[in-house]
Amino acid sequence: MRFDLKYIEDNEALEKLIAQGEGEQLDFKQSISNVKKIAKTLVAFANTTGGKLLIGVNDSGLIVGCEIEEEMYMIDLAITQYCKPKIAVEFSVYEFDEMLNVLVVDVKNNSIKQAYFSLDDNDEWQYYIRQRDKTIHTHVDDK
Repeated sequence: MRFDLKYIEDNEALEKLIAQGEGEQLDFKQSISNVKKIAKTLVAFANTTGGKLLIGVNDSGLIVGCEIEEEMYMIDLAITQYCKPKIAVEFSVYEFDEMLNVLVVDVKNNSIKQAYFSLDDNDEWQYYIRQRDKTIHTHVDDK
């Protein structure tokens, strides 16, 4: 599977982004192990103000790197199977060396104000938003 990918060589920009810490528009993931769970985060970003998911960065902000193609596949799987309607994302990579890469998943602000939903663990479509550094289940009427 082939994805559009932009390579970024400005590692200082990534370090500044990480220094901001997790918040309403930024989340760190060491890797994607649960596609349903990451779908909720993507939906929450889309339903709030957009955001960036940094994969290959642990919760304390340490760059640990990731397998780019595998992580893009997991994001695509999450969007395809667990998001309604499908969310558009852009991928970019900060490349430190051949073994240490950080994938950036950029979820744009939902400019048409359409509600996005994700399947929960009971296979029911749910509405999520982002509050501070948390993905919160809520109702469309509460937005």
